[in-house]
Amino acid sequence: MGPWISNWRCVVDVEKRLTGKSSLIGRFVGFSTLPFFGMIASFGAIPVVARHCGSQQWAGLAIGLSVGACAAIFVNYGWSLTGPSAVAQSDWDERRRLYADSLAVRSLVFALVAPPAILLATFLAPAAGRSLSAIAAAGSTFNGMSIAWYCIGMGEPAAIAIFELFPRILAAVVAAGCIGLGGPVELFPATQFVAVAAGVGTHAGMTLRRESAHPRGHLPKRLGSLLVRGFPAMVVEGAAGLYASAAAAIVSTQAAPASVSSYSSGDRLYRIGLSGLSAVSNANQSWIAETTGATRGRRALRSMVALSLAGAMGMITLAWIGTPASHLIFGPHFIKPSTSLAFGICFFAVAVNTGQARFVLAPSGRTRELMIGTFAGAATGVPAIALGAGMAGAAGAAFGLAVSQVVVCATLAYPTARVLKSLYRENADQELVGTEARD
Repeated sequence: MGPWISNWRCVVDVEKRLTGKSSLIGRFVGFSTLPFFGMIASFGAIPVVARHCGSQQWAGLAIGLSVGACAAIFVNYGWSLTGPSAVAQSDWDERRRLYADSLAVRSLVFALVAPPAILLATFLAPAAGRSLSAIAAAGSTFNGMSIAWYCIGMGEPAAIAIFELFPRILAAVVAAGCIGLGGPVELFPATQFVAVAAGVGTHAGMTLRRESAHPRGHLPKRLGSLLVRGFPAMVVEGAAGLYASAAAAIVSTQAAPASVSSYSSGDRLYRIGLSGLSAVSNANQSWIAETTGATRGRRALRSMVALSLAGAMGMITLAWIGTPASHLIFGPHFIKPSTSLAFGICFFAVAVNTGQARFVLAPSGRTRELMIGTFAGAATGVPAIALGAGMAGAAGAAFGLAVSQVVVCATLAYPTARVLKSLYRENADQELVGTEARD
């Protein structure tokens, strides 16, 4: 891995010397290739897993991933929301301190959250899928320890590829091969867990190896203040993602395993598509944070438009080919056209509210507005998903999720417009002060 690391460092050094459009293009190309290769890994492994799972096992895997995704939101503790812009605006020493802070906080939360998440996933899963659900929950919970937020702030897509993406792909290939030869399907979530843990550990050791980012004995005293400081961002992220990530678990309480199985297939397609949105989001977050005033406003607006267009394309694609694609990928666990349409609407709404939150409100410190919007979505989403699942199975649950995301968009629209207006006004005021000073 030594030569790879050296090449990665060279790529980072070159990228940091780029400015303006060249920097954005470099970041976009780098970050956009990551979801592409991630999708290849998913499309390569998931069909093998799906065809070796019964309905109960497939439902158990979906429930474990769902519960684990919810727990990962708590483990992440809001760093994916506030971390990229903080890193982008800091010097090297401060960046390393932020990274060490995040590792300490997230490790503590993981130790507290993982055991109950595993127990809950085991309890909710059908009998034949309990072991699969437990392992999936453990691995999915650990995703909250991801290095992605830090690499986004640093503008380092190569680091994500080396330490997270490539290990995941290798693990997926190994697991698919073993399962295809008759191995247990539990190998899939287990190898993913090991791959992510190894990548995160290696990256942390390399980033902090030269010298401690904290004096010995000092960090434990800071944990309390770090937990308090990060709590609002964690609440925002939790309210935004909890009901969406827990949807499969909610469906499992209202519908038969077959409906859970169908919903989970649609959810997998939907989340594979969301990885494409992350290309635009990841490339633009640090690009926006580098500037202030009207320049930041223009960059934020352009980024929102780009993300919304990507969302519209994803909506059309999901609605059009969702059902035949699910037949091809998931075999008997396919989704109906109505479910594809619902997930497509949800996809577009997520693209819009992601731009509102990550490009405008979060970099401007508008946590209160974010909390209001995300709580509105959660208050709508949980009952809508449960009611929809009870009335119309997978399609009803997907439409319930779509309604909640549309509510988030509508709630965040006004504060987003106000922030953009203030950014443009800030630049105008500075020009007026400069004119008066010259006079």
